[in-house]
Amino acid sequence: MKIDSIYTPSALARDMVDAAGVSLSAGHLIADFAAGSGELLIAAHERWPLAQIVATDIDPTETQFLKSKNNSWQIGRCDFLNPKSRNGSLILRRLVGRIRLVILNPPFSCRGGKKVGASTSGISVKCSVGLAFVVNSIDYLAAGGTLVAILPLGSLFSEKDAEAWELLRKLGTVETVMYNGHHTFPKATVDTVVIRLVKAQEGEERLDQISKGEELDICENYEADIKLVR
Repeated sequence: MKIDSIYTPSALARDMVDAAGVSLSAGHLIADFAAGSGELLIAAHERWPLAQIVATDIDPTETQFLKSKNNSWQIGRCDFLNPKSRNGSLILRRLVGRIRLVILNPPFSCRGGKKVGASTSGISVKCSVGLAFVVNSIDYLAAGGTLVAILPLGSLFSEKDAEAWELLRKLGTVETVMYNGHHTFPKATVDTVVIRLVKAQEGEERLDQISKGEELDICENYEADIKLVR
């Protein structure tokens, strides 16, 4: 599947690492499944130099570049939206349920508004490309692990993504930690948010983290904030 790349500015990568709010040490695993040029993982490695880094990307040029620059990282090519590609990845197969931090700037493109498939915990949903990366990442997180991802602002309100958000809120605690204006990316004009998800501990029963009324309040607050920013 051909999808566009919007690379993460270094300053935003550092802000996303800050937003993770975790403490990692030797042996802990950090992963990016749409690694691109590796800016998010570079920022994470600077913060936690003893952690182990895992990078995958669909583009062989990107993975070869990363391998040439980071010989201590685990790096492989994978189409993360394709279950056969994920299951066929030697790197990913041994990392299910082990990663302490997933950090993502997934592709945003989904021409024509089409949904793509995603799955976690044996449950399948259809949603936007960006949110599909988030959903597919959950199985690789350790219990209590953290995911930080940048997504288009519209995903929070989109009917297309509603089912996926409902599933994610049953599997962990989800919060929005940052708003980015439409000039954040040099080659794209898009309003984005950074979300943080903490996966539920094993055996912990999850209910929806946000009721319909609370969700409406959050949407209204964001719309008000956006008007102020603009």
